[in-house]
Amino acid sequence: MTANDVGRNDPCPCGSGKKYKYCCLRKGQQRGRQRRRTVSPRSAGDGPIGLLKQVDRLTRRLRKVPGEEARELERQGEELMHLARFVARQEEIEAALEALEARRPALDEFQEDPTRAMERALELFSEERFDPFRVSVEELEQAFELVGYPAPGPFGMEEEDMDILFEAATYLVGDDQEHERTAQALLGELPDLVAAERFEDAWLVQHSAYWLIENPDQPSPFSFVMVQLAYEEMDLDLRRRYRDVAEELGIDVEKLRAADRDQVEALAQELKADPAKQARIERFVDGEPSLARQVETQLIRESRRSLQLLERQDSDCLLLSPEQLAPWLVKLAMRGVALRGDEEMLDDGAALDAESAEAMKEAIYELTLEMSPAVFTEQRREELVEDLQGYRDRLREAGEDEAARWADVAIDIVQWEVPPAKNPFLLATCYASVRKAIPSLSETAEPCE
Repeated sequence: MTANDVGRNDPCPCGSGKKYKYCCLRKGQQRGRQRRRTVSPRSAGDGPIGLLKQVDRLTRRLRKVPGEEARELERQGEELMHLARFVARQEEIEAALEALEARRPALDEFQEDPTRAMERALELFSEERFDPFRVSVEELEQAFELVGYPAPGPFGMEEEDMDILFEAATYLVGDDQEHERTAQALLGELPDLVAAERFEDAWLVQHSAYWLIENPDQPSPFSFVMVQLAYEEMDLDLRRRYRDVAEELGIDVEKLRAADRDQVEALAQELKADPAKQARIERFVDGEPSLARQVETQLIRESRRSLQLLERQDSDCLLLSPEQLAPWLVKLAMRGVALRGDEEMLDDGAALDAESAEAMKEAIYELTLEMSPAVFTEQRREELVEDLQGYRDRLREAGEDEAARWADVAIDIVQWEVPPAKNPFLLATCYASVRKAIPSLSETAEPCE
């Protein structure tokens, strides 16, 4: 069986027990990158390059020969060629490094502005000269399968998304040997950049090369930009396919982006009512597994954000009333939980040791599992939806669009067709209500207007 006969999700033919995409496929991709990431022999002359011409010819022949021994000899030959090219340009590289050192004061000022440096790095590493270092969309998807998928919301990239891109960049840089090879290939670009008096760009290249060797567990500006470019390509391609399907269904994407919640809901109901359109949407989703993972990630993230609404000082109107809470607080007291004066303990365990504070929180959580089905009847759910709608509208009037977005998500979660004991927002409402009631029973939630 050849590599061409093996599917990405099939067992790897090498017998490792791993899927092919996580084993020899990745190794093959790394070898391909290594062949591309060689120091250019532009002005190397004959020197070591001339001495290794036979190695180069042999390596090319070995690529056509099957077998692991041939692959290993091929790899060793490529390593020799890469090293020879680096050595051949070493004097030029050292001269370029000296030229940069002579301009250190100006370059120190440049690097003290990280935003400017990162913007320049994005422009620099997008140039054609760095194409051999580019990460493919397929490689990036493999990394995302391991570290998770970014899921930018309506407000763009969030800190969690950037963390995922950094993890993917670290994963894709490879092992120590590949770090060194890539660093040497980057340094091979210095002579041309310095000769063109592009000193800030040369500093970015030098910084990235040194970073690869000295900080292998953290992505350099170079490796992060490579991932960012691949992600932009992946996202652009997905958006293009999304637009094509939308046009098939007669949907104006720009109008949809500007639509309010009611308009989006009306469109969703219209699509559900048309079997042909619904089938087309299902085919699109089934053919885009990465989209499904991004949607799942976004749903989890937005659900978590919606729960944070209950921590706001102005969200008391969403909590349970004292009358609704009273019997449950009695139950909690009967289980040995104090109802007054323990607010510090509930925050970070400051008043008690961590183990006792955790036990307290666990007792409250167990109570919420009993509370939610009893409290949130169908009528009470509808009332909570109305409270959330009013709360959302007040947030919008106050210009808090992001918080209003989380209120919309909370409305969706409350309306999920799952039992109250499994509904995250209903459980969180019970939990927050109990926690706020314990410090002082005299404090009551403000009614929603």
